[in-house]
Amino acid sequence: MNINFDPQFGLQAPDTADILEAVQEEFKKCFGNDINLAPSSPQGQLITSLAAMIALKNTEILKVANQFNPLTAQGVFQDALGKIYFLERKVAQPTIVHCTCKGLAGTVIPARALVQSADGIRFYTANESVIDESQSISVEFICEKEGAVEVAPHTVNKIITVVSGWDTVDNENAGILGNVNETQAEFERRRYKSVAKNAHGTVASLYGALADLESVIDVVVLENTGNETISKAGVEIGGHSVYISVVGGTPEEIASVLYHKIDCGCGTTGDVPVTHIATDFHNATYVYNINRPQELPIYINVKIKQTDKTQATVIDDIKNGLKPIIPSNIPNELKEFCETNQIYLASSSNGYMTRDLFLIWTFHFINFIQTYRSRFSEDYQKQFKLVIDSFSDENLVPPYVYLKSHFESMIQTFSETT
Repeated sequence: MNINFDPQFGLQAPDTADILEAVQEEFKKCFGNDINLAPSSPQGQLITSLAAMIALKNTEILKVANQFNPLTAQGVFQDALGKIYFLERKVAQPTIVHCTCKGLAGTVIPARALVQSADGIRFYTANESVIDESQSISVEFICEKEGAVEVAPHTVNKIITVVSGWDTVDNENAGILGNVNETQAEFERRRYKSVAKNAHGTVASLYGALADLESVIDVVVLENTGNETISKAGVEIGGHSVYISVVGGTPEEIASVLYHKIDCGCGTTGDVPVTHIATDFHNATYVYNINRPQELPIYINVKIKQTDKTQATVIDDIKNGLKPIIPSNIPNELKEFCETNQIYLASSSNGYMTRDLFLIWTFHFINFIQTYRSRFSEDYQKQFKLVIDSFSDENLVPPYVYLKSHFESMIQTFSETT
């Protein structure tokens, strides 16, 4: 019943069946070998409860032990491991939307200028912008509310901060969704990539320092160590230069990171300049170029095989099924991942599509029970037999018939349409 430590595999707990057997042996030592151990007897009930409590205790100990592993740590334990790397979990990040501002050339749109969407949500610009000779400029606006605030295209069109010469504002694309508090997986991924944060002059150190900025949602860093211009991921990068694309973050804090992490003589590639004034070096001015990515639409090409059983509405059904929405009947355990855009669930009137996966799991579970049953005493096997019998081939009543017929139908439909 004890938890053992193996230097190679760590803590190992006994199976529940072994715990049950050990408790039964203890009862025999106390009350004699002729004690009735049937599950329906009072002592049998007590033995079962004690075994369950010991198994639960073992589970909690194993869970605590896993909190020292960066890959599995959660909550305050993960926060504590992050502090070793001088990292803290990011709080909720706001949605960012790129808007086209039009007006007279030379008009200055000040920092913290406010605009508003059709549903009353306000956004502000983090830095000053100037409308160029084309009489328009793309400006990044930040939502005042933190978290995943959805912004549809062409909905941010009301100017709150009146500026002479600034006529219109509009967002051609949807906003880049913000995040709720950093999840376990996101924090671990950032911790893993930040181990080079305290280094200097490497792509890893640049990424680690930029990703650690509180208001940065995402970042990509590429480099060209050669003399000639190269193309990497569709971007032209000059010789001995780095390409940095950042979503979120203020120009000042990004420029500060580049000043402290880029080696002397290293160039930067991008169309958005950011400036750092080195107060520790005669107030020298350093200008770096970065990229502010625009949202791009995603297209999905679906090929289907036409058969005599193909529904007439199949095209519309596929289009509706591909819409990334959050079903109203989704369990709370999955809702967090939907709201943070870690998963997308295709919903229909029948609910989110996990039913077939559940049926597959059910059949595997039945097979497991049948195998696992052989490890129990004869009295316990009788209890499991009551469950197994209801799923036997000879039984022509639910739930087996429903599961079996639906599963076979699902396989048949899949084979005919793919």
